[in-house]
Amino acid sequence: MVTRIDAVPLNVMLSIPQPAGSARIVSRNVIVRTVLRDGTVGYGEVALFAGITSESQRSSLAALRRIESSVHGSCGQMWCELSRRIRALAPGLTATRCGVEQALLDAGARRAELSLVRHLGGSPVPLTSNLTVLPGDIPHTLAAARAARRSGFSRIKIKAVGPWKLDVARVRAVAAALPHSWLQVDAHGQYSYDDARRFVDALDQAGVELALFEQPTPPSRPGDLVRLQRETGAPICADESIRGEGDLWRLVERGGIHALNVKVMKFGVLESMSLIEAAAAAGVRCMIGGMSETAVSTSFSAALAAARRHAVGYVDLDTPCFMPHLPMTGGIGYSRGRIVIPHDALGTGIDASALFPPADRAGSQTS
Repeated sequence: MVTRIDAVPLNVMLSIPQPAGSARIVSRNVIVRTVLRDGTVGYGEVALFAGITSESQRSSLAALRRIESSVHGSCGQMWCELSRRIRALAPGLTATRCGVEQALLDAGARRAELSLVRHLGGSPVPLTSNLTVLPGDIPHTLAAARAARRSGFSRIKIKAVGPWKLDVARVRAVAAALPHSWLQVDAHGQYSYDDARRFVDALDQAGVELALFEQPTPPSRPGDLVRLQRETGAPICADESIRGEGDLWRLVERGGIHALNVKVMKFGVLESMSLIEAAAAAGVRCMIGGMSETAVSTSFSAALAAARRHAVGYVDLDTPCFMPHLPMTGGIGYSRGRIVIPHDALGTGIDASALFPPADRAGSQTS
């Protein structure tokens, strides 16, 4: 039985390498904690990202107060039903719903004395993630890519924002300097179809193979993704074009794409699970991605990826690498470019009790 849902704001500082030092980017998140009647706790996170969700810390915290009063006394094991109730209470607030869903599932796993990945029906196998290189000039791109390789990441994700000729030069430079690297490019829908076609053709002529090309064209023109893959053979991954399962099936009906990026904050946990299974049925690979999430949500997403290995071909869960100092312990670790899911933890293994008032910490369970 759920006896409490607590929430605290957390302003997360990301330290991301830039051409002139490090960019200090602040993400304003919310950490959620559910408490069951026997004292078992579970943690979740609300990660807010402009342009993806319409939520703010203020709106999320207000919605969580409404949710807490509604689910108080409910059976935590009936989390699917609770998720539907929460959706009715906070329509459109997918990240907020996601934070509660994560916390409920985490508490359920701990109550059952299981790791979250076991609770979801999988096993804690290591996952290979990419590491992101943000836009910059060619020397910066090379320096960041080399740093990623020194850290053990062989999969490199290059953010591309145009012009396409500069992006081609950046990708070619990385491919030449770091042969045998797995290269993914994410354009965030910034290219027109013609420029995306020129970008792919130029790399093909240079002998550079893209492992994945994420959202090259505008979200408002999903058919361009299908057309680009059909005409070039490039492995296209949809992100912003997918807002729900219906969008996936519409792409499939047009001819299909190679992959889609599933971010739990964008869909919520229950809908993400449904979307993953729908993609598997359609023959579309999933990439489990994230936004500006701490290890709380990233550990959850890693467990989900491991538990749905039959459908998940790609993992893009690197933001904790850019968050060196946070008031939480446990959860996933990184080793030579791989995400290590703890074998002996309960739930996600996260302990975020330091974020909550001292009088409320007694029930924390992490292993």
